[in-house]
Amino acid sequence: MFSGRTITNFDAFDTLYLSRVQIYNPLIGFQVYGSNTTTPVMEVDAKSNLSTFNSDLTVNGTVTFTSIVIHEIVDPQFGLASGYAADLYDCGFYETYNTNRYRGLCYDVTDGYWKFYTGNPTKPTTTVDSPDTYLDHLRVLDLQIRDGTVGAPAVQFVNETNMGLYRTGASSMGFAVGGVLRTTITDTGLRLYSGFSRYCRTEASAVNYTLVGTDDVVEISTTNNIAINVPAAASYPGKEYYIIKTGASGTLTITRNGADTFDGADTTIALSVQYDRVRLTSNGVSIWYSG
Repeated sequence: MFSGRTITNFDAFDTLYLSRVQIYNPLIGFQVYGSNTTTPVMEVDAKSNLSTFNSDLTVNGTVTFTSIVIHEIVDPQFGLASGYAADLYDCGFYETYNTNRYRGLCYDVTDGYWKFYTGNPTKPTTTVDSPDTYLDHLRVLDLQIRDGTVGAPAVQFVNETNMGLYRTGASSMGFAVGGVLRTTITDTGLRLYSGFSRYCRTEASAVNYTLVGTDDVVEISTTNNIAINVPAAASYPGKEYYIIKTGASGTLTITRNGADTFDGADTTIALSVQYDRVRLTSNGVSIWYSG
């Protein structure tokens, strides 16, 4: 069975040229030697279903399939799309699941971004074609990002890249909108650069109204007698409401939520004269302070 024999030309296959093939037992395995080598370049152990390559391995072909679940490689380095002079090809890793759906990590040359994607019905080939519709979630323990600038924040939005969060200096981060610094948070506090704007609602309905979290200044113009219901103080710590009665007649009765009180005792506040007003501030527990 060619044991220990040297084969210089394997004409039957016309592609196999070896110095020596040593088959030590057809039921156990065989060894393949290169020119002037004392160590086999390939060993096949049929008994343990193990193949060992002791030299570089070159695979010619576009796709190589393996059925091995775990690949163990010491100090792995993978060259993806190696040798291309132009940045014209996508590269990455993907898997197929659930009837030709693809997910993985790939570089998409159409927009120049690395993308985690899932559910993509298009198989990654020369172009991944991974629109934002198929972007997947990413969860990490810690994440470090670059500082960024006011015009290109480190954390930004796909459709508005000059809006987001960036590092403005030591112990300081800023929020940019439209490429303009609007707010900074430092180790000493919060600073606004464009003033503080409050939402003013004008309510003309003749029915009772319940304040919501986005309300700030509320003008009530109805002349009917209605109730203005205040949410629980515990739901909006530090929240302020400024309520103004602009109607010429009628009474606005501001009512509490549950067991909350106004100023620690009152259960209602009445505004009966045109342009009467009250400012309410939540203590975050059960009291709205008026003033």
